Amino acid sequence: MFDFANLADSTEVFRTWRRLVADCRLMGANVHDARLVAMMNTCRI
Repeated sequence: MFDFANLADSTEVFRTWRRLVADCRLMGANVHDARLVAMMNTCRI
């Protein structure tokens, strides 16, 4: 299992997250979920 808690935050993850939130107009818990998706996309998981 992959441990998200131990991954360092990176500029690339942040940019991907911001794009997801803006493009999809996310709010609330979906913003947090988008952070996980951004991490997974950036790390190619």
